[in-house]
Amino acid sequence: MHAFFFPAASAITPELVPPETLRQANAITQVTNQVVLAAAPGAAGFVIAAVGTAGGFAVDAASFVVSALFVLLIAASARPAGRASCSAWRDLAAGVA
Repeated sequence: MHAFFFPAASAITPELVPPETLRQANAITQVTNQVVLAAAPGAAGFVIAAVGTAGGFAVDAASFVVSALFVLLIAASARPAGRASCSAWRDLAAGVA
């Protein structure tokens, strides 16, 4: 998952923020990643203690659904002006070529 998410997040950040705030956006992204890496195991422990292992998996699955919805919102608003529709396969082929 990380092999796809972090390069994609790094690539889209310049499309989402003005150039003068790119450094701050990158800094916030890195700080957020470090805080999540430090806090997530403890939070997972509390969730598993509260709702059990199966409930923990359900909470994790729900978090992926919510994340996917937010990514779809970002993808819809971040399309370059010259491209009405995007094709992942076309973009992949162009990147490999």
